[in-house]
Amino acid sequence: MKRAAAYARFSSDRQNELSNQDQIERIFVYAKTNDFQIVRTYQDEELSGFLGPEHREGLRSLMQESKRYNFQYILVWNFDRFARSRRIAQNLKQELKEMGLELISVTQALPTGSSRVLVESLYEGVAEWYSWNFAENVMRGTIASIKRGDFAGIHAPFGYKDVRDEKKRHIIIDKETAPFVRQVFEAYVNGESLSKLAAMLNEQGYQTIRGNPYSIDAVSWMLKNPLYKGILVYNNKRSKKRGEKNPFTEVVTVEHPELTIVPPETWERAQRLRRAHQGIRSQKVYLLKGLVQCAKCGHYITRHYRGANIQDQQYGYTPGKNYTCNWCKKHYGRSGMVGEQKLNQLVMNHMHKIFNDIETNVDSFVAHVNKELKDKRERLAIDRILGEIADINERIKNITHAIEMGKGINTLLDRLEELQNEKARAETNLRESRAIEKQLEEFSAEYVLGNLETLKGKMNSIETAHEVLKGITTMKVDLDSRVFEIVVFNMVSTFAV
Repeated sequence: MKRAAAYARFSSDRQNELSNQDQIERIFVYAKTNDFQIVRTYQDEELSGFLGPEHREGLRSLMQESKRYNFQYILVWNFDRFARSRRIAQNLKQELKEMGLELISVTQALPTGSSRVLVESLYEGVAEWYSWNFAENVMRGTIASIKRGDFAGIHAPFGYKDVRDEKKRHIIIDKETAPFVRQVFEAYVNGESLSKLAAMLNEQGYQTIRGNPYSIDAVSWMLKNPLYKGILVYNNKRSKKRGEKNPFTEVVTVEHPELTIVPPETWERAQRLRRAHQGIRSQKVYLLKGLVQCAKCGHYITRHYRGANIQDQQYGYTPGKNYTCNWCKKHYGRSGMVGEQKLNQLVMNHMHKIFNDIETNVDSFVAHVNKELKDKRERLAIDRILGEIADINERIKNITHAIEMGKGINTLLDRLEELQNEKARAETNLRESRAIEKQLEEFSAEYVLGNLETLKGKMNSIETAHEVLKGITTMKVDLDSRVFEIVVFNMVSTFAV
């Protein structure tokens, strides 16, 4: 019998789907009649098919344990249980192919031959279209409800509370918490910082709607929510993810003066201050800005602020400032991060060690560098280029003489033009090589030590340290495996982060 694993997934988007138990039962029926032995079952509950394996524990375990349990086939109820995104489906299938695994749907047979690719692509396209269409229908209904005055959020924002009457849900001002909202706005427009406002709310024992302590980001979100001035705005989140803001229709704005907590003029003043602060913050250089590449996609990681949440202990994350890869998060659903302070300290400690090692062993370092410079000069091959130019000049001279003698003029003129083009290219190479050669002069120990002192002095300031790192290092980090690599003067070092 053929050894196989069964995989089931039930999403959380309220589509009409079989439960995981129902899917598993049907997979076992198929296996029994088609000579498969199910050696292991895997499942994910309430997780979207638009998530990759890094966010689906069942799927991740399946792929990690295939060799351990020695199965070669994966049986699913249908292909959309495996993935609803065509991009994720194609990436997963390629990965399965490399692992020697074959994915089989018990309800969607694939033909053999060249038509298999076409039918498989149709299944993937229909799965993604169905999910998008479902999201659009939900969005239409929600927008119509918003226009009628209903509230669409899962939880009432801080300062409001949910009420239900006649099976209809709406929100009203919470007299207990609304004063703290006004206090936050008034303190902010009078110059209080976001961090102190977050601390104030935490000291009062309040939490975000997700049950986390208030962070700078959470307070910033509060300050920009127009509901506090009596205007409900829906579908205004700029994202292309399925079912989120503006997939197909308009931003909805509805006035609710009865929900006003903060005077409109105070709210507008807070927005002006936020924009001014954001402008200042966006221009500020931080140590590793634009310097560390993501090992997965090649884009540069960026710094973000985040508050404490339940994932911190599980993944070893630190609230506050963290580095993450926006590209991987947006396109692949990867949310790995590393603390800014941790990575900055690692880089600074390593640079100081490198500088100290060079200072202690300056003679061997200079010899190593000069040898590399010599190798580079030799690779420039200036003597060879000069020889090529001399050879071309000799051939041009011979052809010119032949033309003067009247021998095969047309053919010789064509060849003469080719040689002149070759000479022009060789002379360009010669100019470029000589310009590079000037930059490859040998270093002395005194020169190295003098420049080393300058570099060490620049490491005392964030702005100048950033410029030093930009000039002499290359760095990359794998946020999944948490491995950081830094190259300084062609010396490669790796660290666990």
